[in-house]
Amino acid sequence: MNNFSVVVACANASGESDFFIADVFASQEEYANGVHYDRAKALAVESDYSGPFVCFDSSEQHRIHNIASLLASRERDQAPPVLPKIVKDIVEGLLKENVTLSGNTLPLSVILVALTRHEYTEEINAPVEFSESDFDQLLVSAYEAANGNAFVMDDEYWEQGASRYEIER
Repeated sequence: MNNFSVVVACANASGESDFFIADVFASQEEYANGVHYDRAKALAVESDYSGPFVCFDSSEQHRIHNIASLLASRERDQAPPVLPKIVKDIVEGLLKENVTLSGNTLPLSVILVALTRHEYTEEINAPVEFSESDFDQLLVSAYEAANGNAFVMDDEYWEQGASRYEIER
């Protein structure tokens, strides 16, 4: 099974034209038969999107796919953060539970860092004579030639980074 990123042009729950981006798994045979599109449409419906649906993957319509993916990642980056509400709730809970605290507060910024992963996948047919060092050199050359816009966000991967706090005086 291979992972495919599919952009689905459709309507969102408000009835506005929108893009839905789905990462789906399919075998090569399923891919050749368009099953990855069917799976992407089903995920869009589950997420309250409606048709008509027009699907694009990076191999068939790479420009449309890359632009839609870039717009979606920018929209995600501009979404209001959820963490301040979480941090505020934790602090308010501590103040209520701990009677030894004075209840006085000071302005504080809590910066939680999550390390995420962006990926680029391209399937090729490599010569059977390639050695491990040939594959290593291929990776080095690919990174040197890569355009950052070709990478897509892996929404399921993250790990904790070096978080910190800053007292605002």
